[in-house]
Amino acid sequence: MSTAQRILLVGWSAADWRLLEPLLKAGEMPNLRRLVKGGASGNLRTLQPQLPPLLWTSIATGYRADMHGVLHTLLPDSSGSIRPLSRLDRQCRAIWNITGEKDNNNILVNWPVTFPAEPISGACVSDLFFRLTGSEKGLDDPAPGATYPPELAENILDLRFSANELTLDEMAFFIPDIERAELEGDSMPGRLAVALAETISTQAVTMHLIQESAWDLAMVRYDILETLGPEFMACYPPQLSYVPDKLFERYREIIPAVCRYLDLMLGVLLEQTGPDTLVVVFSDRGIHSDHLRPQDPDVAFRQSGGVPWFREQGILTLHGPGVTADASIQGAGLLDIVPTILRYMDIPVGKEMPGRVLKEAFSMLPEEQDDAAHEAPIPGSPDFSISQLSEKQCKVALRRWQEIGLLDNEDTGIIEEIDKARCQREFNRAMVTVEARKSRRALKQLEQLHQEYPDDDRIALHLARCRRNTGDLAGAKQLLEKVVDHPDQRPYEQMQLAQLHLATGEHDKALLCLFRAEHAVAERPGVHSQIGQVYLAMQRWDEAERAFGKALERDTDHAEAHRGMAAVHLGLKRYEETIDAALRAIELDRNRPQTHYFLGAALLAEKRVGVAAQAFQTCLELNADHVSALRGLADSCQLLGDDSAASAHRKRAHQLESAALLKRQLPGSSRSPG
Repeated sequence: MSTAQRILLVGWSAADWRLLEPLLKAGEMPNLRRLVKGGASGNLRTLQPQLPPLLWTSIATGYRADMHGVLHTLLPDSSGSIRPLSRLDRQCRAIWNITGEKDNNNILVNWPVTFPAEPISGACVSDLFFRLTGSEKGLDDPAPGATYPPELAENILDLRFSANELTLDEMAFFIPDIERAELEGDSMPGRLAVALAETISTQAVTMHLIQESAWDLAMVRYDILETLGPEFMACYPPQLSYVPDKLFERYREIIPAVCRYLDLMLGVLLEQTGPDTLVVVFSDRGIHSDHLRPQDPDVAFRQSGGVPWFREQGILTLHGPGVTADASIQGAGLLDIVPTILRYMDIPVGKEMPGRVLKEAFSMLPEEQDDAAHEAPIPGSPDFSISQLSEKQCKVALRRWQEIGLLDNEDTGIIEEIDKARCQREFNRAMVTVEARKSRRALKQLEQLHQEYPDDDRIALHLARCRRNTGDLAGAKQLLEKVVDHPDQRPYEQMQLAQLHLATGEHDKALLCLFRAEHAVAERPGVHSQIGQVYLAMQRWDEAERAFGKALERDTDHAEAHRGMAAVHLGLKRYEETIDAALRAIELDRNRPQTHYFLGAALLAEKRVGVAAQAFQTCLELNADHVSALRGLADSCQLLGDDSAASAHRKRAHQLESAALLKRQLPGSSRSPG
């Protein structure tokens, strides 16, 4: 195959196709448009929980947070105090460690959780090198250990840009009435100036390193969109009810201007790296820019990290040698980036990596190698242990986490902070396990947390969810009834209770809960999808179709609603419509086995036996005990003339059904027959 001489990974935190597409169509982001038109593009699904340090470390390692160990921004230490998260808490190798072992030189700029900078083959400029660049006093000195090699800091110190260096004319590119804003004492221009200064500094250091260094893999992150949103995204059109007219008129064009600015910097990078470079532009998650933005100011700004503003789908585009022009990438996720880059570089992909190689983006890739030697956990660097983190380093890191909303500014006392940090870390671990669909393991984690924190509703809700998923319906009901017994009609709790009623076949009770939730949060597509699921269980196809349609009216990228539509069409024997809906759901979320089953069933009904078998096999890769997929695969194998395989699949399906029946008949079993 034609391979790139070098690979450039460009991360745009919180970039979103819904935000970018109008600018692309208008020709206002020509550099990104060139990559999209000449390469492969698609959505990139994020992970849960959506905490940036977790997400970016998963991107870098190819593993979920329970494996890489980055679970929270604060951690208890051996001295009985707390300390900020650091690179030393990462428990597995990152891609730059793996490629460095193969004699590749790496450049790493502004990547989260890379402080203190680790010894790598190449250069590392950690995220904290660029922080605190906009105070009125000028630039703060970077914390010791912000770069590797250490002497690099002195060489690039002058490339850091201060917010005080931005002129009024330069600021007017983003805020036309900047002089009036300053006269009125508006604080938002100052925050924009700091974000711009950090972005300019990131670009300057990146350009210096790619010009002056020999490199094979360069990775850089620009976080200005995430830093400015949600505060500035609230001023994006159409106007939200709680945004004053003056602020809306002043800042309505800020976000598009920032997108254009990112595109200009991308163009400079592309010009410098040349056509022989594989370029990957991606984001860790998307950000709402439409009617799905929080409509209530209390909801919009009360949560750390701005979670209500962010969506599950980010952006991904690849361009360069070996990439198929105008190709569509289906069902990609954050964990797919490392396997794809390793395969492209002809480096073995770890056997236990949960992500996949995005083969559809390429005309050809090197053959897969069977070698997982690089999976061993990476030890702490011998020259920089956790105990060597200085007081200044800790303060710099803590200050940054507070600035971006990942930590509260409240001083609640050291004992309370230690307890809160430990609880949040273990809760995040459980949420990662839940997302990986390891319900029994998550159940143990949440049961322990619930014993320690019986009044924490978050823990109780997710514990109830795990109990329901593992068949303990009575235990789930007991928890949920306590949580829902609350003076406020809280929608998420009602939705969880509805899931329990659905599992026990109490459809009317499920609908009642969901109608209450709908009354509170009618704009959420999830509540309409759950209503559709109840109607599906009742085989009330028309009502189910209307409910899923409402969900898609609110969010056309809602994978659950597309999956529900596939089920409706399959129930009504509309097989072509089933195929279309299932393919769209897979494009958004490839990891749901039931979607592949729907696709296989419709393809089999249309006599497309070979591709039906592939769909059933994919379903079984995700859930080896999916009885319906086993039977569908057996029928497909029979039609393809493979009687032996058909018999084996039917035997396995029969064994699973018999085991499930026996378990339901055991005394004390609370598992639903469904």
